[in-house]
Order: sequence, then structure tokens, then C-alpha cells
Amino acid sequence: MLAIGVSETITDGTRLYVLGHDLKFHYVGNVVNDADHHVTKEGMDMLLKTNGTD
Repeated sequence: MLAIGVSETITDGTRLYVLGHDLKFHYVGNVVNDADHHVTKEGMDMLLKTNGTD
């Protein structure tokens, strides 16, 4: 299970998102080297579908 906190970043190797205080993922860009968490593209799609984006 993935535990991600507010202000932590997550990437699928292509896209980088940050979890905001509103508990939604906010797109940051394509700089993915320093993300706090790494998931598969399928995992990222699932997270974005369940938690939404801005």
C-alpha cells in the first residue's frame, strides 16, 4: 500500500504530481528525478482516477 502525505511528490517516470492540502494531485511537470514516490503508469492512472486532479 502506498502512503503519500500532503506536499509529497509522486511520479510514474513521465509525469510529476504533488498531493495538495485539498488531498488532490496537482500536476507539477515532467521533472521526475527527485520525486518522493515512484509508481507505474497504471498505478498513477488509478491514483488520479480515485483522487482527482485540479
